[in-house]
Amino acid sequence: MKRKKRGPGRPPGRTSDTTRANVLLAARICFARKGFSVTTNRDIADHAGVTPAALYQYFDSKVALYAAAANEAVAIVTRHMREQAVQEHGAIATLGAIVRSLLALHERDPSLAEFLSALPGELQRHPELARSFVPGRGDDLPKVMGEIVERAVTLGEIEERDARRVAEMFVACMMGLSQYAIFVGDGTNAATCFADLLEGHLPKRPARAPAAKASRATARMSAKSARRALT
Repeated sequence: MKRKKRGPGRPPGRTSDTTRANVLLAARICFARKGFSVTTNRDIADHAGVTPAALYQYFDSKVALYAAAANEAVAIVTRHMREQAVQEHGAIATLGAIVRSLLALHERDPSLAEFLSALPGELQRHPELARSFVPGRGDDLPKVMGEIVERAVTLGEIEERDARRVAEMFVACMMGLSQYAIFVGDGTNAATCFADLLEGHLPKRPARAPAAKASRATARMSAKSARRALT
């Protein structure tokens, strides 16, 4: 009996979920490196280790694949934020922990920051992407940030009138840090300093040495003596 020839698709031994996850990761990396317009289905398929035809088993088009990759990237970041939000108590500790957690995530998978940094520009350049990309419901980013600032209001850390702008400021700063990390190649110092700033641990100006204080005091006394001598 002849063995039936296997058609194009996922490599043998891989489950459908595993292959889909590999395709999404490959798409995120390729889109981040080349951009939506230049990236081809073959680029993504080669990176994922599947045939180009296999992509269409999971996504109808390159636009649908990009939208799915964007939703997954946002979901990964949001999940990390929620994990920190449920561990910490106050908003200050929570926001600082989120920054440090996302920094560690970026070090493990730089493609996330690269992809998300390019996302706003891609959505502006390609209206079809903007129409297809609908951020996930449920545990999405606005909901997580809303819970953090609401808890901060309850604990008396911030005023209720400031809750929304605190949430927006934090998200804007995180987006800026991602852009900066991609631009300079390493945003570790900036992210760590931002976390220190949130937690109130920025390096303080060192106290002047007693000798320096004494020297200034002597100089002031000498100046006073000189003025008296002239009067």
